[in-house]
Amino acid sequence: MKRLITLLVAIAFAGQAWAYDFKSGDLYYNITSDSTVEVTCKHIFSGDYLELTTVNIPPKIIHNEIEYCVSSIGYMAFDGCISLKSVTIPNSIVIIGESAFGGCGLTSLTIPNSVTDIGVRAFSNCNGLKSVTIPNSITRIDSFAFEYCSGLTSIIIPNSVISIGLYAFCECKNLTIYCEPSSIPSGWDSNWNPICPVVWGYKPTPVAESTANAVNIYAYGRNIVVENATDEISVYDAMGRLVCRDVARNVSTITLNATGIYIVRVGNTAKRVVIN
Repeated sequence: MKRLITLLVAIAFAGQAWAYDFKSGDLYYNITSDSTVEVTCKHIFSGDYLELTTVNIPPKIIHNEIEYCVSSIGYMAFDGCISLKSVTIPNSIVIIGESAFGGCGLTSLTIPNSVTDIGVRAFSNCNGLKSVTIPNSITRIDSFAFEYCSGLTSIIIPNSVISIGLYAFCECKNLTIYCEPSSIPSGWDSNWNPICPVVWGYKPTPVAESTANAVNIYAYGRNIVVENATDEISVYDAMGRLVCRDVARNVSTITLNATGIYIVRVGNTAKRVVIN
């Protein structure tokens, strides 16, 4: 009887560990419906993607002459991929699943404005992650989602987030969290953030759309670089306090002593810049 139970458990585990339907390019996929698939891995503990440094997830994929929408990134899909520095997530993705990128080598991350859910431990132990953009499509950030992301220094949580799980930002020792809500929403776990300082009621500054001749503003290390300015340059902190001013010139380099979120204004142009 014991041997039978052991065999059944082994079969069940094997079914989970090697659960994929097909491979296309570098990536494995599970078919989740007649029209959708999720990105997965061949074998949960085999490290199928360990050699990848960049991943470009397509919005659609064709298999057996059927076109599928790539709508989710599955359980442990890229877990432990320490060489993975960059991932492009398309606007078709709705869910980033449990431990999808746990322990990866990601340095920055832009989550598209299609994702609604960030799963349990989705980015846990991504120590090199320095920048994350959370769009206003996100409604749920699950427990331990960003635990031990010690490289993060700032993150903005939009009003759209109605649920944050237990210890979502546990051990993010260098992180300041900027929340658009004025106080903790009722759907957030009371222990969502054990140690990080929080700025409530943060109001993002609208960013002017760029044109061919527009002012170019970007971060370079501890510097803010402004190109093509014709008006005085003003730099404000996240609370709207003036930090410094500079004269207009073709290229201006402004060195800042503190990390954080800054708003740079040049005439009618304003841009949010994160200094890590």
